[in-house]
Amino acid sequence: IGFRGPTAGIADVSVDGVVVERVDLYSPTDEVGVPVFAASALAEGAHTLAIQVTGLKNAAATGAFVPVDAFDVTP
Repeated sequence: IGFRGPTAGIADVSVDGVVVERVDLYSPTDEVGVPVFAASALAEGAHTLAIQVTGLKNAAATGAFVPVDAFDVTP
């Protein structure tokens, strides 16, 4: 759960050491507390989630910030 907006950039999301999605958080208007990534059908057991700030940004973005608000985990 995160933020999308004009100053937001691009992040790589990894699950268990494998990049599974490149997330572009750009939006022309601020969106707070929105789902920005979801993983499903994971095998039972422990997993590692990593969010890497790439420093990249959408051509329309004015920044490359990657804010994270929260994680919602459903067993």
